[in-house]
Amino acid sequence: MGMERADSGCRAMTRGVLVPPMAMPQNGDRTSVMEDIGRTLVLVLMPFLVPSILRYLFDVGSFTTGVVTACGVICVLAVIGIVRAPTASSLTTSFLISALLAVVIGSHAIIVSYFNDIDLVRAITSLVPLVTVILTTTVLRINLFTLPDTSVDRIVWFSFAVFVVIGVNGLGGYQPASIVGGDKTVFPFTEPSHYALAMAPFIIYLAVRSKLVARYSVILISLALALLLQNLSLLVCTLLGALIRADRILVLLSIAGAPLAANYIDLSYFTDRLDFSYGTTNLSTLVYLQGLELAEGGLRTTNFLGIGYQQLGVVNLYSPTTNLIYRLLRDDLNLFDGGFTGAKLVAELGVFGLVLVATFVMLVGFSILKLRGKRGQAAPSASTTLALASVVAFSVEMFVRGAGYFTPTTLLLLGALPIAWATCFRRSSGAKA
Repeated sequence: MGMERADSGCRAMTRGVLVPPMAMPQNGDRTSVMEDIGRTLVLVLMPFLVPSILRYLFDVGSFTTGVVTACGVICVLAVIGIVRAPTASSLTTSFLISALLAVVIGSHAIIVSYFNDIDLVRAITSLVPLVTVILTTTVLRINLFTLPDTSVDRIVWFSFAVFVVIGVNGLGGYQPASIVGGDKTVFPFTEPSHYALAMAPFIIYLAVRSKLVARYSVILISLALALLLQNLSLLVCTLLGALIRADRILVLLSIAGAPLAANYIDLSYFTDRLDFSYGTTNLSTLVYLQGLELAEGGLRTTNFLGIGYQQLGVVNLYSPTTNLIYRLLRDDLNLFDGGFTGAKLVAELGVFGLVLVATFVMLVGFSILKLRGKRGQAAPSASTTLALASVVAFSVEMFVRGAGYFTPTTLLLLGALPIAWATCFRRSSGAKA
């Protein structure tokens, strides 16, 4: 299953209308379809599902172990020639970037340690997965974001289909028992939000790039799964994909369908999670409020310096909501990941985290504009669309529900970042990986 070199000519020929892989796009043969299935398994499903499987079956504490394991497998496959290996120059560039980030973040942690009692060993050792992930994104980028349009389209359709099957399987309850998940697990995801975050880039990609019927089908299927699984994060991801297109028909259908959904589906699960009033005991709401308090506390107690890399849950920050969660559960909930990634960045990195979050907001805004496009303007290539969709999808993890720094979607984001940045802030379109 070798990975063929991207062909810019083929990319130009296939740019435009997206069709499902089952329709056999032009010039598609059995070999190329099988190669794209292999790419889907290695580049998407393995890094997206292996970390969750380890958490679900073996109670691995975070995604870090699974993500690093998947990164190791991808790198080994590149070394032995199963997937394309990056050039020496691109690999050197990634190594220098990762080394620079490690030095800056490590130095920040050392400076913070002079003013606060932190776990400096935890901070320094956590730089290893950071470097590993960044180096792996070089392999991911050259194997996923430089493919012809037909290949990217098929990979996204294959991935979306797998996640739909996972969701339907979760509805049917045909899944092994999890020792860490609650009653809403969707195997292999221990939390419904993790399922939504993994599915988000593909929903947004297909909502933007599909033809009319396929687009509505993707959005309606995703919306149905969100409502039936009672998954607020998936609902947000689906609405985000729909709103980027802002189709009049879609808006009218949503308005007309809202009363019908309210009559036949219990929406209290969603409304309860939007209740931020004083005295709420909804755990999802409390986790979000806890994240806001931790971010504020991290800034206030350190004069905007931050408490240090990977120190949430280690450094004691005053949070009334954290105390309330402990009284309700007799356990700390989402204390290490901050509830959402933006809160973790701000609490740990202080003003630098604020700058990162602000920069990301700007990039998301420009990515949405690029995805919407202008009348008469050529649509971006499939690989560029996937890169932009990955950035926009990560906004849910950044501001709604996160799971720490090292998640499968972080891996996809970092692989997409150079392409999305070049597309948004350079006059020339179609940036190369």
